[in-house]
Amino acid sequence: MSINPPEHDHTYWAKEVAQFNTNKERMEFLLAKGFEKKRAETIVHLATYWLPDRMWNLSNRLLNAAYRDLPNDTSRTMFAIGIKQKRKEKGLL
Repeated sequence: MSINPPEHDHTYWAKEVAQFNTNKERMEFLLAKGFEKKRAETIVHLATYWLPDRMWNLSNRLLNAAYRDLPNDTSRTMFAIGIKQKRKEKGLL
């Protein structure tokens, strides 16, 4: 028996799309799942919360590329602060 993912749980979908490397991949995934564009943009924005958890140990070059790929300044700020906090937690700063 398969359980369908919760359609209205933005947190669930944000965590799912955080596994993709680029903003374009995240949007394509959500649009393919049938989300409207505005709703997909909201979920992609929320996904920024989980990106530092898997990207904190990447090289500065890759982090810079991920940072520039984010769609707006608010997401970029959230990402930068998250990376800095993760690196501080791990003793790298």
